[in-house]
Amino acid sequence: MTRETAQLSVRLQQAGPIPLDVALSCLPGELLAIVGPSGSGKTTVLRSIAGLYRPLSGLVRVNGETWLDTEAGIDLPPQAVETGLVSAEWPARMQRLRSGPLVELAPQNAEIWLDGGHNPSAGAAIATAFAELEDRDPRPLVLIAGMLTTKDPAGFFRPFAGLARHVMTVPVPDSAAGFDPERLAEIAMAADVPARAFADVRAALQALAAGPEKQPPRILVCGSLYLAGSVLRENGPLPE
Repeated sequence: MTRETAQLSVRLQQAGPIPLDVALSCLPGELLAIVGPSGSGKTTVLRSIAGLYRPLSGLVRVNGETWLDTEAGIDLPPQAVETGLVSAEWPARMQRLRSGPLVELAPQNAEIWLDGGHNPSAGAAIATAFAELEDRDPRPLVLIAGMLTTKDPAGFFRPFAGLARHVMTVPVPDSAAGFDPERLAEIAMAADVPARAFADVRAALQALAAGPEKQPPRILVCGSLYLAGSVLRENGPLPE
């Protein structure tokens, strides 16, 4: 894959104060996770992409547009980057799933959304976006959530209190570090969001389809990039 064909391409280098030596590319429809120990620079990479941090040497290109090129003196302000983030199609970032085997399991005419955000600030941002969506098009909001034990689920769920009808907690596939769904449901309820545990996303969707809810719900699968990646794989390729 070349930077010309990638939707996102990033190259960042600096010796300090936060050491960086990163080169990554992401094709349209591809899900990319940045993992590493605490203090390894994951947040700094994301802040660099978002225009909130300027590395000593770096290149960030999105959809063929240069957001950062330290050699050429290009450094878009965060406001311009924010506009690009809103207009771009990012897998697992406020992404609407419109077709596929998982979508077919949901209640008829339900909306299914996917977001890999997993920390309290992401929870607050996602809740704000869905509150605005609720104002324009009211529907009962249901979360299907799985989270890793290294995260703060109470902080993530708290912004959804009074907004989400309930949380359906599920395991994070292919990860031994995920919360047990029963324990995650307890944490959600302690954050004032009703919750119940399920075996997996499929079981949660089937339970919604068999439930008494008359109005088609708005369903958000959230809490983990690993969960989001699993949903994208199971639901099939993204439309062109």
